Amino acid sequence: MPAGNTFTQIGSTTLANSTTNSYTFSNIPQTYNELYLITTGYTTSGGENSICVQFNSDTGNNYGWVAFEGVGSTAQGVGSNSSITQPNAQVGLITSAGVSTSIVHVVGYSTSGIYKGILGQGGISTRVRGYCGHWNNTAAITSMTVLIYPNAGNWVSGATLGLYGIARA
Repeated sequence: MPAGNTFTQIGSTTLANSTTNSYTFSNIPQTYNELYLITTGYTTSGGENSICVQFNSDTGNNYGWVAFEGVGSTAQGVGSNSSITQPNAQVGLITSAGVSTSIVHVVGYSTSGIYKGILGQGGISTRVRGYCGHWNNTAAITSMTVLIYPNAGNWVSGATLGLYGIARA
């Protein structure tokens, strides 16, 4: 990162129970240029699930993404394409088999008049995946909901979610 940029924690939570599959960061300040979300935890459901984000309570089919993943020595493309939209942007992986970490970068979140770019990466014991997507809306982002999709499980107690702003000095 170039000199002069700074990370500032905007919000964080450690989930105390396993009865929720989502968490919302509200009233995100508009004083930064970019956002970073870092999640660490696992889910109550068996198998693999995705960590997804929604902005400004938008649950419409306004998110597009593509992904690439590595499984052992195999690399492949997965996900939707520009002609398919979904009610969230997939940005990471989560499983009940062990703790996983996902990192999400949202570009231009506070700028009105542009679509918001989304980059994500995450891994579990059997695979690692990278994501590139967008939110098809030009509004500034004021809230972000982080959820387990397809709603097959909940966060396990102790999962942590942190939201950071990056400002240019």
